[in-house]
Amino acid sequence: LFGSAANGTLREDSDVDIAFLSSKNIEDYDIFMLGQELAEKLERDVDLIDLKKAYTVFKT
Repeated sequence: LFGSAANGTLREDSDVDIAFLSSKNIEDYDIFMLGQELAEKLERDVDLIDLKKAYTVFKT
């Protein structure tokens, strides 16, 4: 968890940012669908970041 949800500045219109690292290769479509499922449960947008595919800035 990172971003506003992690640092306590979450607003009503904020999304939830989640970075993950999996030992399995997960297809982009499956990540998208998981994000949609989480968004429905949390009632807000969810941004899932696969650290294996992320830009260097997320890997530090």
